[in-house]
Amino acid sequence: MKRILVIDESEVIRETLALILGREFVVVKRPHSRGAFSFSDSDTEVDLLIMGLTPTIGVESSALLRFAARAPFAVLFLVDSKSVAKAIEDRDKVGCLAKPFNPFELKEKVGRLLARRSVLEKKLPEPRQDERAGYLEFPYLSRTAASLVHRFATTKLALLITGEIGCGQERVARAVHGRQARPTSRVSLNAAEISADYLAQKSFEISCNGRLQETVVTLLIENLEKVLPSGQSALLNFLEEDRLGEWRLLTTARADLLEKVYQGEFLESLYYKLATLTLRLAP
Repeated sequence: MKRILVIDESEVIRETLALILGREFVVVKRPHSRGAFSFSDSDTEVDLLIMGLTPTIGVESSALLRFAARAPFAVLFLVDSKSVAKAIEDRDKVGCLAKPFNPFELKEKVGRLLARRSVLEKKLPEPRQDERAGYLEFPYLSRTAASLVHRFATTKLALLITGEIGCGQERVARAVHGRQARPTSRVSLNAAEISADYLAQKSFEISCNGRLQETVVTLLIENLEKVLPSGQSALLNFLEEDRLGEWRLLTTARADLLEKVYQGEFLESLYYKLATLTLRLAP
């Protein structure tokens, strides 16, 4: 199991985080030390540090980034300022979460950072050349998003691309598909039509693509927010049957799916299956 070190001056926060994360991770809890934190303070190997920040430590985003850059693990800062959290959003293996937060936000942040850490530390194969690769560069994407998406393209992990209408999720998704290290065939699903019968028809198409072309199959689902509740259950069952051979999930959404999870409008287990990696595009 992945190991998480929680450092916060509040015992309540330490215990709350351990309660939320303890089923999926080994959680080690510590109060803030009197002196400045040193990486040598961690006498056990950890995959993620969750550190609560106090006014005495300081919350300047540049200082936090310098601190995290030296860390041999992913870092999640708990801060009181939403502006600081936004400034460090989507930066490699470091993230911020503004208080108060709900359990879904915490689990999503933790999962995202751990997945990114595993991607960034691996020596990945060179991506294939593709005419759409320019859509993965600045100015189509922010420099931060561009630096991440090339790494994401060469993995097999599920990727969810989100953003407002008009920010190019579908264009980026197709460019990511074209840049994958191995040749892949693509099967697209219409999110609004997803049902058990619809997926049964698509299953044959997916299996044929994989066998006939001897390639990895990329399952592309656009506008995921349009999946009906019945379709969500059908899609989750379909993905968990594991009968499709070698494949990859690539999805887009124009709504905040994590908020929908929190409101009970989107299945939590389906969200985490589709959003191992996430990329949020700027308006």
